[in-house]
Amino acid sequence: MSRIEYTVPPEDDGRPLRSVLRGSMGLSASLVKRVKWQPDGILLDGRPARLDERAKAGQRVSVLPGAPPERAPCAAPPMPPVLYEDDSLLVLSKPAGLVVHPTAGHAGGTLFDAAMEHFAARGETGSAFCPVSRLDRYTSGVLCIAKNRFCAQRLSAQLEDGTMQREYAAVVCGSGMPQSGTVCAPIARISGVRRGVAPQGQRAVTHFYVLRRGEGRALVRLCLETGRTHQIRVHMAYMGWPVYGDFLYGTEDARRPGFALHAQTLRFEHPQSAQRMQISAPIPAWFDELLQKPETRP
Repeated sequence: MSRIEYTVPPEDDGRPLRSVLRGSMGLSASLVKRVKWQPDGILLDGRPARLDERAKAGQRVSVLPGAPPERAPCAAPPMPPVLYEDDSLLVLSKPAGLVVHPTAGHAGGTLFDAAMEHFAARGETGSAFCPVSRLDRYTSGVLCIAKNRFCAQRLSAQLEDGTMQREYAAVVCGSGMPQSGTVCAPIARISGVRRGVAPQGQRAVTHFYVLRRGEGRALVRLCLETGRTHQIRVHMAYMGWPVYGDFLYGTEDARRPGFALHAQTLRFEHPQSAQRMQISAPIPAWFDELLQKPETRP
């Protein structure tokens, strides 16, 4: 597992190492607590350091994020196509129908299991599995996974402040959709996993652009300004243009592996190098097929 490296800037000169780790480096309290007990978990200029030690400008702080908790091995599905990978990140193209995390109903055969096998094959047995840009089981496309908690925290912060930008492609049903527009409607939990537009909900903004039209359907690009659960699905259904095959907010199509929603492009700053990244996954071919066929009941 790669270490997190940080050079103490002049503004951190004289600050306790604990403050540098929690403040400038952005590590969570739980992560700091965990790594301080690891052998060589926290180093200052290559030597073990105490959290109350004062850092000096120019010194090198090095942190070993720590291994993830052990879990019994489960049968792993095939590894999805890898779009980008380094010591900190794994970005892949998730197929529709693949569960990301083990749950009570899906103890094995998840993306987690495939990633753990992938990490082991690369000799990265200490890598964690921390999905940042989460996708529903039946949504396909770009999925970013941090390999340690530090990078996960950095990327989650970008998701919150809008630095991480997400573009989706979807086939929606219905007529009367303008060429472009914005849906600004608050979203709240209605019951169980179901969400809906409601005055008491959280602010939610979705921008849409029609790319192509078919018989009673349209292929649209969607840009999220906020990141509410089921946001695209709720907003499109609310406007009268449900995502094709959406069993919760539209009409299911049992012949398809999922509904016609795809995370096409992800833009973010690399949590270690700060390099601006743009990673895309091709739109599934069956989306285009939906535009070429007349509207039929799934």
